[in-house]
Amino acid sequence: MNTEVGYNFGTSQSWSSWQSFAQVFGPLYHKLTTTYPSKPIFIAEMGCSSTGGDKATWINDMFAQLETQFPKIRSFVWFNINK
Repeated sequence: MNTEVGYNFGTSQSWSSWQSFAQVFGPLYHKLTTTYPSKPIFIAEMGCSSTGGDKATWINDMFAQLETQFPKIRSFVWFNINK
C-alpha cells in the first residue's frame, strides 16, 4: 500500500523537519498529473504544524503556489486541531 501524507509536521516530531508546501505535495502532484493529466485534484486532508516555522507564512505561500505551481488542485480540506 502506498500512503501519501499531506502534512507539514514541522519539528513537532522527532523524525520530522519543516517542509514547504511544494516539498510536501510536489512529488505526489507530479505523479497524479502525469498519470491523470486531465483530472482535477482534491486533497482530502492537509495541515501545517506551528512548531518549527511560521505557519501563517506557510499558508500564504501555499495559496500563491496553488495558483502558479499546482493549478490542478481545485479543493482541499484543512485539518486543524489545537493539541
